[in-house]
Amino acid sequence: NSIEYSDAGFLGAKGISLLNIRTGYTIKRMELFLNIYNATNELYANTATRGNALSDRTTYTAGAPRIANFGFQYTITGKK
Repeated sequence: NSIEYSDAGFLGAKGISLLNIRTGYTIKRMELFLNIYNATNELYANTATRGNALSDRTTYTAGAPRIANFGFQYTITGKK
């Protein structure tokens, strides 16, 4: 399986761009939020390693697929 990326990526850098999204709703000191990481479910390599010998092959570690998490946050403030 061989994939070549021809896009320039973010700000012209080599590689790919990932889209992460966060939305939330705040009421007083409480917040409900939703995070979506790698929203387009892009297949990408997170790391690439290779040994020093000429016969060594490059090993790629796949990046995380689309992940979503939902949360609740409460802000505690001290007295002034």
